[in-house]
Amino acid sequence: MNLRTCVLACLLTATMAAQEPKIDLRESQLFLDDAIVEHSTLLQRVVHQPVRSSRNPIYIPEAPWEGGTMNYLGGVERDESSGKFRAWYVGKIGRTPNLPKVSFPICLLESDDGFRWRRPDLDINRELTGGPNNIVLDMGDGCTGAPSVVRDPTDPARPWKFLIHHSTDTRCRDYRVSMASSADGVRWNWETAPGAGIKAGSMNDRLTAAFDPAVSGSFLLFSRGRGKYNHRVRTVYQARLSRDGKSLLDQPVLAMKPDFEDDPSVEFYHMSAFRYASVFIGFIEVYRAEEPERAEIHLAVSRDGVNWQRVRPRTPFMEPSPDGMRYGVWDSRRSTPALSAPILHEGGLWLYYYGGQAFHGNRFLTGGECKMGLAKLRPDGFVSLRAGFREGVLTTRPLEWPGGRLSVNYREIGGNRTTDAYVRVELLDDNGPIRGYTYAESTPMSGDALNGEPSWAGRPQNLDALIGKKVRIQFHIRNADLFSFAATPARR
Repeated sequence: MNLRTCVLACLLTATMAAQEPKIDLRESQLFLDDAIVEHSTLLQRVVHQPVRSSRNPIYIPEAPWEGGTMNYLGGVERDESSGKFRAWYVGKIGRTPNLPKVSFPICLLESDDGFRWRRPDLDINRELTGGPNNIVLDMGDGCTGAPSVVRDPTDPARPWKFLIHHSTDTRCRDYRVSMASSADGVRWNWETAPGAGIKAGSMNDRLTAAFDPAVSGSFLLFSRGRGKYNHRVRTVYQARLSRDGKSLLDQPVLAMKPDFEDDPSVEFYHMSAFRYASVFIGFIEVYRAEEPERAEIHLAVSRDGVNWQRVRPRTPFMEPSPDGMRYGVWDSRRSTPALSAPILHEGGLWLYYYGGQAFHGNRFLTGGECKMGLAKLRPDGFVSLRAGFREGVLTTRPLEWPGGRLSVNYREIGGNRTTDAYVRVELLDDNGPIRGYTYAESTPMSGDALNGEPSWAGRPQNLDALIGKKVRIQFHIRNADLFSFAATPARR
């Protein structure tokens, strides 16, 4: 090898090393992208849709200031200490003769079980309606996008943050990012008041926010782009907001846009995101501008909160019912998730959303009359790697084993258990299969398990000898879905 070739090879190796994401096996490793995959064969990535509750809709707006609709669902959270659920949403937008002081009400709901929701009677904004109501903020006149209610665990005194893109100009020419904080999620104080917030350049309305603990407790902002190149082809721009809400740490950049694989009618209406285990997951609201208008949710993923890619295959994560309008299905044209992470509860991920029978509306069907629903998903169940009757194989890239036990989230999809449907695990180093952890010694795992524990030669799992070493984990799958794996604390 000559000097020039050696230098180029060294530069290429350094570049590839810099691009490889740092993997911490103590977090669940999902298969939304190929970052941890070195090789695979006879496997298919499958996007799994959450199952909608038979009790939907679980909340129907009925108060006068709600106007019979839920315009945006800014966040749903569950308090682990009390077990209670809370949701923040927008009621009726625009002034009406009987409620002249209400223009853009941010309202609060409460629930003991996540199914039965009630409006608390609050006095903090009683002057808006002449009596108790569940309004915690009102944005007044102007142009306002979707509000995000975000929990900041690094700020125990004011853990609740409210972020919104607001323009006091009714012609929508001066959007600014405003932030309020709260100790209890009910009484809010403005950190940057409407009209005095941060200008975010090329970002337009439908701004959403996500907390990023990795960068000084900052907030990731996502919004539709603005400008001559975004006319009728809506894109997603991204920026980063400081923890105090008073400055942009990163200027807005283009993060996602439709491409040649998309139907020409497709626009990206907005994207919300949240940190989940080892990745950021984005929900892209893909708007189809053809008749009838409708929207569906597609998945995106990022390892660093900066570089995003769409999850393949590009099949919907949530979608309207094809014949829903004909049969009166309440969420037949839109099903938009709350601007917060799904809630892990009772062994599943609870995903709240608001939906309606029209997207923008027409002469006799308005975009209003949206209600709240609930859908549930298997933990880590956004996508799986699936094998059929022929055994599929996945080999990870070399990963440092941190200790603990290897835990696997999987389920069989058919067969007679063990013989026809299984997941088997083999561990490899640079020399090949590691003695004691080979395919031949692997015990087949069948059935359905969130925390399945591989074993070899009938012995309890013990991987202490591998701590600190680089290993490849090889999964052999037949008639089964593989959702995720992780290094979990050893059992005592």
